[in-house]
Amino acid sequence: MGAQPRRHRHLDERFLRPLQPAADRVERAEAARDDRVPLAFSTGGLAGASANANDLDGTTTLRSVPITLPSTAGQQLFFRYVFAHGANSSSADKLVASIEDSGGTRTPVATFSGSAADVDGVWKYVYAPMDAWAGQTVRIVFQAIDGGPDSLVEAEIDDIRITRGT
Repeated sequence: MGAQPRRHRHLDERFLRPLQPAADRVERAEAARDDRVPLAFSTGGLAGASANANDLDGTTTLRSVPITLPSTAGQQLFFRYVFAHGANSSSADKLVASIEDSGGTRTPVATFSGSAADVDGVWKYVYAPMDAWAGQTVRIVFQAIDGGPDSLVEAEIDDIRITRGT
């Protein structure tokens, strides 16, 4: 199976905007016309003067629209992610996936923390059980946090879905 082109969205604290690197503007322009092409979300902007010139600083939040879950058991949240950081990272840097109930209470279902090691960006995936929220209306919330001083942190989220239960 061939690689499918993806449209990327840049996340920052104020808004979402397309990320279109110069090398693939034509492919991205074509993909932008096709709503069936999946979206990926990224904290990284264009390259800057240094590795952490345009990296994540502070906290960026991605929050879904309300999703009403069926009352069946066995549903799972699935998503693909990248959590990359430099050797100057610490446990204050995080990528957190949470479920927010209708009252606004957020329950983390996956947390990835930084460490004092250089970790390159590699796509990984998560399945998280959703049985605790069966029959409820929830939101999926992702928070990328650069909580350490002057640390290099990047995160990407893609292919977010809730699988059917049994």
